[in-house]
Amino acid sequence: MTFGYPQIRALLAVGLAAAALGACKDDSTGSTGGVSKIVISPASDSILVGGSTTLVADAQDASGHSFPGAQITWSTSNDAIATVDQSGHVHGDSLGVADIRASVNDQVNGFATIYVVSSLGGGGGGGGGKNQSVTHK
Repeated sequence: MTFGYPQIRALLAVGLAAAALGACKDDSTGSTGGVSKIVISPASDSILVGGSTTLVADAQDASGHSFPGAQITWSTSNDAIATVDQSGHVHGDSLGVADIRASVNDQVNGFATIYVVSSLGGGGGGGGGKNQSVTHK
C-alpha cells in the first residue's frame, strides 16, 4: 500500500487531533479530584460538655495548594462524646475524647482530636468566683 500526499495529510490530521485530545484530558486523580491531603484547623481542641467549636478543613493537592471545591464529609469516632455536622461544627455531648474526620470520598482523610471536658483549666487561682464562658470561632 502506498500513500500519496492526501493520505499523509489525513493521517497527520488524525494524529494531531488525537494529541490535542490527550492534552485536554482531566488532570484530576481518580475519585478524589486531585486532593492528596486534608489539614484540619485546629488540629486539637478542648470544649466543655454542652459546648461547641467549628473546625475548618483545607483540602490540598500534592503541592500543598488549597483545593476549595472539594466535597468534604465530616464524621466522628464517638458520637456519644462529640458530634459533628457537615459544616464542621462540633458539639461536646459527654466527657471524653473523640477524633473528628474530614474525608474526600473516604480515600483522603484529615483528623482533629476533640477533648470534651467539665471545665477549662486556667491555672490562675480559680478566677475569683466569676462565671467563665468560652466561645470558639
